[in-house]
Amino acid sequence: MSFIDLESKIQQKYIIGVDEVGRGCFMGPMVVGFYLYNNQLPNLSGLNDSKKLTAKKRESLCGDLKHISNFLLVPIASSFIDLYGLNMGYLYAFKRFCAYFNFDLDECMFLLDYGIKTPKLKYSQHFKKGDSTCYSIAAASVLAKVYRDNMMCNLENLYPEFVPSTHKGYGTKKHRDILSQIPPSILHRLSFLND
Repeated sequence: MSFIDLESKIQQKYIIGVDEVGRGCFMGPMVVGFYLYNNQLPNLSGLNDSKKLTAKKRESLCGDLKHISNFLLVPIASSFIDLYGLNMGYLYAFKRFCAYFNFDLDECMFLLDYGIKTPKLKYSQHFKKGDSTCYSIAAASVLAKVYRDNMMCNLENLYPEFVPSTHKGYGTKKHRDILSQIPPSILHRLSFLND
C-alpha cells in the first residue's frame, strides 16, 4: 500500500493528521498524536506507518517532522482509561488539541486512522490503514510512537521488575508471565487485565 495525494485536494485552511499508539497496551498511556500537514511532508523520505519502520528510522524521521510543522502529543493515563474508557480518552485528547491550537474548527480538516472516536467535527475523514496511506496520519503515528516508546524505556528506572523497555507495555508472553508472578503496577490498566 502506498501514499495517496490526499491532502493536496483538501480546501480547509488546516489539515490535521491524527493517530494513536498504545491503544491495546496493558501498561502505560495511550498517546494521541496530532500533526499539521504542510506540503514538505511528501518529500520526507521513508515516512510510513510507524509499525513498519525500525526504531532508528522512526527516531530520524521524528527529528525532521518536529522541524517541518506543528504537532501535539496527548498521553492518556492508564487510570483515566480504567475510569472512563478509550473513547473518552480520544475526546479528552481533542479537547486538549482545541485548547492548545485555538483554531476555528470550521477551518480544519481532520484525517484520522480508522477506529479513532471524535467529538462532532464539521470536517473529518477516517481511513482504514490511514497511517500507511496518508502523510499527515503517518507523521502523527511516528511522533506518537517515538514519544511513547521513550517513555516506556524511561519507566524501566521506576519499574525494573516489569522490564517495560522490552515489551513497551504490550501484552506479550513475557509481560503476561511477569504479571502471573507479581501484582500489576499503578501504571497498568486494570480494566484490561481483568477482561
